[in-house]
Amino acid sequence: MEVNSKVWASDPSPTSNLAFIYCTVVSKSTNQITLSRTKNHDDPTDDFNNDDANGDDWLDDMYGDDVIVRKATTTTTDGVAASEGGYDGVFEANEGDPSNVSDLISLQHLHSASLLHALSVRFHKNDIYTNTGPVLLALNPFTDKMKETLYGDSVRSDYMRQGLMKSSGIETSTSLPPHAYDVADNCYRAMMMERKSQSVLISGESGAGKTETTKIVINYLTSLSESQNDTSSTSSSIIPKILSSTPLLESFGNACTLRNSNSSRFGKYIQLSFQRSKLCSAAISTYLLEKVRVTKHSTGERTYHIFYQIIRGALSCHPSSLDPEFKPKSPNYKLTKYCGSGLELAGFFQYTSQGGAPHLKDYDDLDGYKMCFESMRNLGWELDTIDDVFSTVAGVLLLGQVDFEETEIDGETKACITENSTVVTDICELWGVDLGRLTYCLTKKTMITRGETMIISLNIEQANDARDSLARNVYGCLFDWIVKGVNASIQGESKAEHDNTSSFSGRIMDIGVLDIFGFECFASNSFEQLCINFTNEALQQQFNAFIFKLEQELYKKEKIQWSFIEFPDNQDVLDLIQGRPNGILAMLDDECRLPKGSDKKWVGRLYKQYGEDSDRFSSTSKQKRDCVFCVRHFAGVVEYMAETGFCEKNKDELPISAQEVFKTENGAKKFIVDIFAPKVSTADEKKKNTVGSQFKENLQNLLRKIEATGPHYIRCLKPNDEALPSVLVRKRLIEQLKYGGVLEAVRVARSGYPVRLDHAAFYARYKIILRSRLASSLPQSPIGQVECVSLLDDLLALPENLANQLGGEGGRSSKIRAGLPKPVDLVFDKKEVQLGVTKVFMRKSAHNRLEAHRTFVMSTATVLLQSSLRSAMIRKIYMFHRYAAMILQRIWRGYYGRMVGLRLREAKAAMTVTKNLRMLAARRRFLQLVRGCTLFQQRLRSFVARKVTSAVRIQTYWRMWWRCGIYYGLLKCVIVMQSRCRKFIARRQFKVIKSEQRDVGKLHEEKERLRSEMGALKAMLKSQAKSERKVAAGGGREKVLVDELAVWKGKCNELEKENLRLKGELAWSKMESVAVLQPLSPSRTRSADSGNRSPTSPRSPKRAAAETTIMIAKLESELQEQREVVRSERTKRRLGEAEVIKIRAKLQGVELSDQDIQDLLPPPPPEEDDDDDEDVDYEGAAEGDRGDLSLPSPRQKSRPGLKRRSSMEMGSKLRKQIVQDSQMLIAKEALKIRNISSGSEDWGKAWDADDDKADGVVEEVSRMQRTLKLRCADDDVSDFFRVLFV
Repeated sequence: MEVNSKVWASDPSPTSNLAFIYCTVVSKSTNQITLSRTKNHDDPTDDFNNDDANGDDWLDDMYGDDVIVRKATTTTTDGVAASEGGYDGVFEANEGDPSNVSDLISLQHLHSASLLHALSVRFHKNDIYTNTGPVLLALNPFTDKMKETLYGDSVRSDYMRQGLMKSSGIETSTSLPPHAYDVADNCYRAMMMERKSQSVLISGESGAGKTETTKIVINYLTSLSESQNDTSSTSSSIIPKILSSTPLLESFGNACTLRNSNSSRFGKYIQLSFQRSKLCSAAISTYLLEKVRVTKHSTGERTYHIFYQIIRGALSCHPSSLDPEFKPKSPNYKLTKYCGSGLELAGFFQYTSQGGAPHLKDYDDLDGYKMCFESMRNLGWELDTIDDVFSTVAGVLLLGQVDFEETEIDGETKACITENSTVVTDICELWGVDLGRLTYCLTKKTMITRGETMIISLNIEQANDARDSLARNVYGCLFDWIVKGVNASIQGESKAEHDNTSSFSGRIMDIGVLDIFGFECFASNSFEQLCINFTNEALQQQFNAFIFKLEQELYKKEKIQWSFIEFPDNQDVLDLIQGRPNGILAMLDDECRLPKGSDKKWVGRLYKQYGEDSDRFSSTSKQKRDCVFCVRHFAGVVEYMAETGFCEKNKDELPISAQEVFKTENGAKKFIVDIFAPKVSTADEKKKNTVGSQFKENLQNLLRKIEATGPHYIRCLKPNDEALPSVLVRKRLIEQLKYGGVLEAVRVARSGYPVRLDHAAFYARYKIILRSRLASSLPQSPIGQVECVSLLDDLLALPENLANQLGGEGGRSSKIRAGLPKPVDLVFDKKEVQLGVTKVFMRKSAHNRLEAHRTFVMSTATVLLQSSLRSAMIRKIYMFHRYAAMILQRIWRGYYGRMVGLRLREAKAAMTVTKNLRMLAARRRFLQLVRGCTLFQQRLRSFVARKVTSAVRIQTYWRMWWRCGIYYGLLKCVIVMQSRCRKFIARRQFKVIKSEQRDVGKLHEEKERLRSEMGALKAMLKSQAKSERKVAAGGGREKVLVDELAVWKGKCNELEKENLRLKGELAWSKMESVAVLQPLSPSRTRSADSGNRSPTSPRSPKRAAAETTIMIAKLESELQEQREVVRSERTKRRLGEAEVIKIRAKLQGVELSDQDIQDLLPPPPPEEDDDDDEDVDYEGAAEGDRGDLSLPSPRQKSRPGLKRRSSMEMGSKLRKQIVQDSQMLIAKEALKIRNISSGSEDWGKAWDADDDKADGVVEEVSRMQRTLKLRCADDDVSDFFRVLFV
């Protein structure tokens, strides 16, 4: 168990089903070992995936979840573990594929892990049979697909042929794999060769396939007997009966359990007798039928098959279909009398409805009923006997339907059968017994004490117990009678007759097939489990002795020393159970004989007897309170519940009242009397045998039979509990190997020399430990005992530092050896290695040291080979990649150059195509635009010409008359409004003057108040004189702004003059166009001097109108542009004026809001209308330019065009006069303020100076307020006239 070696480690996870994990040794010390989980490539079920492709990457996982650390068990001074494996739960793994090994005893390392691994691998390859020394391990495949492959006629013939050749001394080149046929054949050949009886012991837990294996063995033995060309008819008549007995015993002795749907609930020993190699007779012995199952079973289970079969047969099968002469005495055995019919009839009866499983998937009750009837007919039973058997079974089934009720008799509560119940009557009719005696048996109990007979009435609970006890006894006696009847049918000539024959060849020899229950350990274990485990302990003792005997024979054959070897023994467990007078069963018999014996008293005696001194018997304080005791069997510790009816089950006696029922003199039927004859005779004896004593006696007889025969062993194993094909649960399998005694047998076989190798294998395996010069001098072949002795002497003669001298000197080997952990010294006693005639036997310590040095040498060579191989592989890969890279580069360069040229050609072609496409698209758009413009111009010109010619003439006349009416009406209104406005203004001013004169005193007070406020303001401003001087620099900024304002004003005036000029040109152009377009009337075409018609103008009217229209549009556009320029210039000028006012106020320490500044600015001129002929110059107009408002002259009135022009001019002059009056007043006031402020440094002084010039007149409001009032008044008047004229 060295570094890098493969081992098995027990799985620590309680939920895992692996049992053992395949690992690699990472590190090792005397105290612990570190393992890393590894994938086992030999096991197809190992789904573990680890990435160890790099060789050493598995070492990176040593700190992950797959690392297992185990401590050493017990170590010696030299550091080698004394126990197997050396570490807790760690076992060495075998090399190679175990599926090719048919006998696991030949494995180098044989332990539970290697055994389990080999069985798992072979099972998944459909090899269900495996030998382990003398034991055949058979795994149940749970499928019928392999039946023909494994048990066909051709397979049976092959094994017969191979057995015949072996018995004749002919060696075959190839041997057949392990099989149940092989065991049966070896058993038969050994009987014939050794002239000694043989036995086949088949064991296993429920569902492992014991019954099927028993059938296979018996079929093979009967086939061998038939193949011997027997001239007598004895063998041919016995064989069908033997084979027919199996379905009958299965119907009455098998039941459905949680683990198996056809589980045998009894043990049987089938003894086949042969004379002159021919089968002459047979006998069947049964052991410990589970009678409790008749009346009670768990959920999901069933009672015995016969109860369900008779129900289905009574319902679905007419008696004539079984046999035309079969006529039951009771139709349907009275089963359908109480519940009608139907497939669910089994759920009606109490004894068949407890488990809730009336039907099975893989077992048909109707077919079983027919096979049971056919089996009884093949055994030679009469139809009346068969009818009596079925009637007895139906009576047991109806007995469970008997109900009791309470009645008071003499003040005591007693049980009696329910009135109007005919169940007891039907039972008596089926069984043929007396009704009164059966009723008495169910409700009363008879006791005989000191010669006196006492009758005790039972209560309901006791009556139910008596009823169930009677049902169990009846069924148990019926089963024993059936076994006896089967033996009577299959037994030929008496064996005693042939024992007296003088011929040796005429002796009768037996082959016994034992189908026994396996070791059982449940959550609740009772008397049955104790007897079953006691049987397995006794068989295991016999098995150990047999294995020990084989080991002795092997050691003698190999001529090695073996006297010092000790083998395990379980005789102490047998003594604990069966010993007298203090054995468990003996003390139980004593307790049953006492009048008031009980389970609690019995277990108390056990606690007192054994206490804590026994190694096999134990119980804790809690277990003592619960009446539980533990027994340590060979397969493990089992807890037994004492208060589960040990005493009652051990007694199993028939009550006196029941004995009277089944006697002939009391009117009982002969069949029922024959059934109970053995039971009644035993009950009459003074010394009554208990079940335990009977079982012990039968077991001793069985052991004596087995010891007198040559045993052959078959251990049946169950891969899983769900009966699934191709599914193996490792933990369940290892438990069965443990309970079946296989691991115990392996431990016995390997307790001496566990490691065994052939001479050639030993020589080839360990000669590599020697240095090359020593190994070369050793012989190569042939290899025998002498060569192995020479090799062992050379190994022990080497120095202690052998590991440092292995291989060559220096180089990579030395570096590799220095990096590997050094093995222990190769020093051990020579007795630990025994050289036999054909094999080498080694103790574990010697084997471990040899393996350590071999692993060291192999590791050194492996690393050296790996380094060389990796170097060659890497160089080869490098050269390949280099050559491939050069080719790829060359290909890529050519491809890339071609792609570049292709892209350049494509780009040039794309550019050419793009230019041409763009040219064509542009040309198409241009031509379309030219055609559209030409067509549009044509149509537009024609439309405009027609429209102008017709519209102008209409407009001319209409405007002429409409304007004349407006003019005269407006003239009258203006004159009235002027007079009214002047009158209103004069009156208002007159009222103001009068109110001012009246309030002179009030005005003086207001003036004084204002002067005081101005004085305070002046004082404040003087205090800020120093700070104002510092801001004197701001005056330069003010002057600059004033200069810029003047410049903008000049520009604005020039633009307004230009605007007036353009408007004038526009007006004259309009007048000319109107004059040209007006039709020529006779009065207008004549001259004032001559009165003759004036000559026609050289231009046509249409052409002149078109040219005039174009000129008007051009002038209007220029006029609009000038208006926009004027508006922008005015806006800039107002912004400049606002900035100047704000800076001046800030220099004087006065903060003005934006609204105040807008109030101080002059109002913007009104927007000009397109119909006005002239614009008003608000600032540049003088008083002499206001125009005359006089009426037009008579000459002008006679001309409509001149009248329209005169009225328009008069309206505009009137508007200009009113607006200019208001603007002049505001301009004067603003000019006066600017002149005074520009010459003074103080705003307040300029304001006062202005007030002093008021000629002593006290005004109500200040000049600024008055200015604002005038501006507001001017705005009102302007708005009024604007609305009026527009």
